[in-house]
Amino acid sequence: SYSKTYLYNNFESLIYFLNKIKNLKIKKFFFDSTEQIYKEYNYVNNNEYDEPQPSNFYGFSKLLCEKYLW
Repeated sequence: SYSKTYLYNNFESLIYFLNKIKNLKIKKFFFDSTEQIYKEYNYVNNNEYDEPQPSNFYGFSKLLCEKYLW
């Protein structure tokens, strides 16, 4: 299913990546999320300070990554 694919590709891969960079002593990196963490996002009515409400599994998986990193 798409939900399992997104969770694997985004969240589980993030965990794998974090473990790898920890071993390499890398302290900083950039994480690219998506506007899809916001329900029905559009540039006029939403901003990065709005409460995330993903409307699809992709957005949910990226929000899960953000919360884990935060």
